[in-house]
Amino acid sequence: TAEDISGNEELDEEYELLAERAMRLNGYEIHSTIDKEIYDVFQEIAKNYEHYGKDRTFTVTNEETGESQEVTEKVQAGGMLIENSTGRIISFVGGRGYSNENQINYAYRQRSPGSTIKPLLDYAPAMEAGVVQPGTPIADVDRTFKFPGYNSYSLGNYGGGYHGLVSARYALAQSYNIPAVDTYLRNYANDPTQYLEKMGISLSEGEKSYPSMAIGGMDYGVTVEQNTNAYTTFGNNGKFAEEYMIEKITTNDGETIYEHKVEPVDVFTPQTNYLTLDMMRDVISGGTARYLQSQLKYGNVDWAGKSGTSQRYHDAWFVATNPNVTLGTWIGYKTPSSIDDKSYPLSYSQRNQNLWARLINAASDIRPDLVAPSERFERPDGVVEKSYCAVSGMLPSELCEKAGLVKTDLFNAKYVPTKKDDSLITGNQVIVDGKSVIAGSDTPAEFTEGDGLTFNPAWLERMGYENIGDLTQLYPRSETDKWKKIGIPKGKAGSSISDDGKAPGKPTSLKKSGSHLTWKKPGSKDVVGYRIFRSNSPGSDFKLIGSTTSTDFGIGDENAVYMVKAVDYFGMESKASSEVIVGQPKKDEKETPDKKDKKDDKSEKPDEQDKPEENQDDDNQSDEESSDDENRDQEDTESESGQDEGDEE
Repeated sequence: TAEDISGNEELDEEYELLAERAMRLNGYEIHSTIDKEIYDVFQEIAKNYEHYGKDRTFTVTNEETGESQEVTEKVQAGGMLIENSTGRIISFVGGRGYSNENQINYAYRQRSPGSTIKPLLDYAPAMEAGVVQPGTPIADVDRTFKFPGYNSYSLGNYGGGYHGLVSARYALAQSYNIPAVDTYLRNYANDPTQYLEKMGISLSEGEKSYPSMAIGGMDYGVTVEQNTNAYTTFGNNGKFAEEYMIEKITTNDGETIYEHKVEPVDVFTPQTNYLTLDMMRDVISGGTARYLQSQLKYGNVDWAGKSGTSQRYHDAWFVATNPNVTLGTWIGYKTPSSIDDKSYPLSYSQRNQNLWARLINAASDIRPDLVAPSERFERPDGVVEKSYCAVSGMLPSELCEKAGLVKTDLFNAKYVPTKKDDSLITGNQVIVDGKSVIAGSDTPAEFTEGDGLTFNPAWLERMGYENIGDLTQLYPRSETDKWKKIGIPKGKAGSSISDDGKAPGKPTSLKKSGSHLTWKKPGSKDVVGYRIFRSNSPGSDFKLIGSTTSTDFGIGDENAVYMVKAVDYFGMESKASSEVIVGQPKKDEKETPDKKDKKDDKSEKPDEQDKPEENQDDDNQSDEESSDDENRDQEDTESESGQDEGDEE
């Protein structure tokens, strides 16, 4: 037994010698799982496929001798076809043809899995824990993540750019990196790497802590066999059956001395498994593998899969499963280098998907009952269809319905949302001490911000979105007409304001700057805005002419006297600021009574009829003198006011 020879070098050597002799001389028969007809066709396709891409020639220097030589490498390929329920390897591709020069089996060579790891490590484990569901909105924005042991981790999306609030389903279909890392981090405390190990992918202790694991950043990677075998879990209702190629071994007398036993491992519940499958259907129907549909000969097969690209375009993957089998393919150079070639008619991902399609089409021609089943994945009990708000993922609120952002998706019945959406509020909010808060019943309406719907500042704070530099990043690229009707709160998100019962302090340093009035805000922390008052001349009554939430108000060049009052959250008004005189305001003239006809008023004296003209002259003189005085007053007022202190698939 294995225990007998373990640690016994002499016995081990003797056993090896006896076993080799028995294999050569005793007439054992080894029964392989390989379907020879499919295997032969696979080799022909791999050898003659015309869309691998260009050969790569580069210089290699021998470290010992220092000699350099040119080396040319072709784009290589690996593939594996496995039966889901048993793990039986039906066929494989080890490369573009076996020869003395090419003896590497690329189906068993470790490479970075890229985004093919996302269903296995990010989304399925997170759905198993109830952390996300297919409709869960995730912010694909410019952001930094904090993982335990890492101060910060930041990354970009394959192809660049950001896409706002998108569902987990859509993020997977389009292979966005930032939502994948977000999902992985949400479930990080539950050790999602345990699921990879259940599916036959062993990891180092370091890999278990890497944030980059979420997008395939591993020390060594996985083989085509490992990756394909892991995906058979989805095709086998959440159960993993380890791959194998030796069915049984018999003696020349027909006695069976070894036979493989299938021992499935429970990985995901049927509910999680089906939700993941349904999300991966979208990868093919409208996501990163939508090109595949045009290449399939058997178009009615229920396929669910995922594409993948490693860093710097070194590897291209596609793995997909149906109710019976799973096929995975990979292409890349032996020495990792970019396979991206903009001059080629097909993208690197399409070249790999095209190869995948040719292999599956050929296998389906030979064994349609096995490879191209007519039955579809069945939805298990416990998976329900529910409506939710696309902003928060919670139950729809009236405001979400008003915004037209109620969506429907599948849920594990255990994790259907129970709370009503609170991500939206009406536009009645104000800025208090730099924070956006909901307006109170006594808050003057003139200072409220927004028109219609607005993101709830408290919800933004709860989700951690308040730290996003530009909140307009939350608007997704789809249905922009609906999303952009949701207002963006100014300042940082706040919650509530306590009433101190006092009127706010008055604004200071009021002055004219260009065509605007400017002033400094008072020290009070509950000010929501300011009211601006104007008088036609010093000493005259002031009238309210406008209000603002800033410390700036446009007045043009109109001659007048101005003052400002602060208003707090509870509607209390401060004392007036100092006054500022602009231009040469005139005194208010008293109303002059209409002149009466001499014939109508006999009592009026003739010499008094000339006085209005004299008085007018006096008034003109008085206006000039008043203007000089007012200019001096203005200079005094301004001099007293002082000066303002001066962001991979």
